[in-house]
Amino acid sequence: MELGIALSAVILGALVLGAMRLPLAAASAGASVVSGVAATVQIVALLLAALVASLRAAWSRIAVRVVGSWIAAVGMLLIGWILSAAA
Repeated sequence: MELGIALSAVILGALVLGAMRLPLAAASAGASVVSGVAATVQIVALLLAALVASLRAAWSRIAVRVVGSWIAAVGMLLIGWILSAAA
């Protein structure tokens, strides 16, 4: 379960970093599969993605991409910790 949450953080960060635009159906498809904290994170991510899509200033879009890279980095760090603890 922890590895799935860490992988979702990496994927979320990569999508934000790449400024990817997903259809609402694709972005919310995983919400029915996950429960608890993972579902809450998904909903917050969708709301933030909607906010980011409305940004027009160049500096704000760059700032969001920087934040996305940090989210992906934290997710990779979590994966490393989980895998090292399992070994």
